[in-house]
Amino acid sequence: MSDQNLNISNLLKQLRSEKDLTQEQLAEKAHVHVKTIRRIELEKSSPNVETLRLILHALGINESEFYAQLYNIDMRQFNSDFDEILDLNSTNNHQAANIKLDELKAKGYCNMAAPTIKQAILFCDAVELYYLHKNYVSCFETCCEALQVTISNILSEDKIVDYEKITTLVLTINEFRILNIMANASEQIGHQRQALEISSALLVSIENNTINYNIKKEVLPLAYTNFSHRLLNGKSYAEALEVVERGLEFSRNVKEFKFIGELLCHKGTALHFLGEDEQASKLLHQAHDTFIKNGDTEYADIMRESAKQLLGIIVS
Repeated sequence: MSDQNLNISNLLKQLRSEKDLTQEQLAEKAHVHVKTIRRIELEKSSPNVETLRLILHALGINESEFYAQLYNIDMRQFNSDFDEILDLNSTNNHQAANIKLDELKAKGYCNMAAPTIKQAILFCDAVELYYLHKNYVSCFETCCEALQVTISNILSEDKIVDYEKITTLVLTINEFRILNIMANASEQIGHQRQALEISSALLVSIENNTINYNIKKEVLPLAYTNFSHRLLNGKSYAEALEVVERGLEFSRNVKEFKFIGELLCHKGTALHFLGEDEQASKLLHQAHDTFIKNGDTEYADIMRESAKQLLGIIVS
């Protein structure tokens, strides 16, 4: 076993002791088997990325703090350097930002954490610069670059996403966001099938693989909404209804009213195209009322206009 894994074992044991937790208590909080904790602390195995994230979350420690202790990083200097990278990136000085990033890596900062930092920069680049400025091709390309850094073998040489692999992964929030933005960009540049496949795979991954409830609460309503939207665009109305029902059940449980409104819109739209206009009209009125009660008057106005123009249904 490498010195790095030995350090991980010792540090996790130290952090558990500082939190005054037994191995059994930590295992329960992290949703892992107690044997996993024991083997890690006995240096018989090292945690994979997802297991480590679960343990750190249970300990109330973020990844940056953990890696700072593990590699003896001066976080004050690191944060200063990282802020400089973000400033360079936000002003379109991407070459200078990459040079600065390479300097950070050369100093021995980040090692295991480097992909997370690279991901953050690329994600910021893709979302804030390209997508918001409607440069969808560059957004797609940057998302590809980010995925090559963060998820190995997820893309083929011609930048086709391995959808099946996505369904097997335990995604971080940033990885979900990158793939979600990639789906949005794909749709904007005419790759509707790829957008649909990515949205489908994301939903399967979050539903089946995500253990952390807070992550699931944050991204699952969006996953339901985006996938049902793309099913509607592809005229798969019956399948869209099934996805919407699951989405409504979860979103109501976590009180995500914005997504409840959007999903009600999707359900009403599907029913309209299936010939059930009376029920569709009721649902669209419910969606409008949901937006208003949640203070989303802009969404309410957009929905009312779309219902009139696209479906011929008047929502008052």
